[in-house]
Amino acid sequence: MIRAYLPGATYLAASGVFFILGFSRAGFWPFSLAIAALGLLWAGSLWKHWVSPIFLLAGVGLAVGGVWLGASILWIVFGLAAAVAAWDLLEFSWRLRAAQKVEHLDRLMIRHLIHLSWVMLAGTSLALASWLVKLNLDYPVLLFLSGLVVVGLAATLRMNHRQN
Repeated sequence: MIRAYLPGATYLAASGVFFILGFSRAGFWPFSLAIAALGLLWAGSLWKHWVSPIFLLAGVGLAVGGVWLGASILWIVFGLAAAVAAWDLLEFSWRLRAAQKVEHLDRLMIRHLIHLSWVMLAGTSLALASWLVKLNLDYPVLLFLSGLVVVGLAATLRMNHRQN
């Protein structure tokens, strides 16, 4: 049972460390303590399926707040990427538990980790590239792009759900 949650829990811990580094390096120690408490709450509720999306949204909120407050962007991007990976791996472990029988579990897990690694590499690279280039986009453009990302993620999840 614990083995199924270990990859997600590992990324959850990494996310907390990255967010804490991002906020503490900018001098926001109270946020760092709140992040540690939030991470412990999420770790304590790994066995509750409905909690994971709430904490993912909290991670997105932390990233947005960190950028807005001027926290270290590098650590915030890594923290958000690790939070998304933790959410994905925890959801994957829930889907595996819900399945009656899973053939070739090790191959399935390795394939999922490879796909997740590529997505994380691409997303983190694009986020860091946009930070280095310093794209100044208006709020409506950012809102449109965020909506496009949400629609793309929803389509990916639907496609992934049909394949499984």
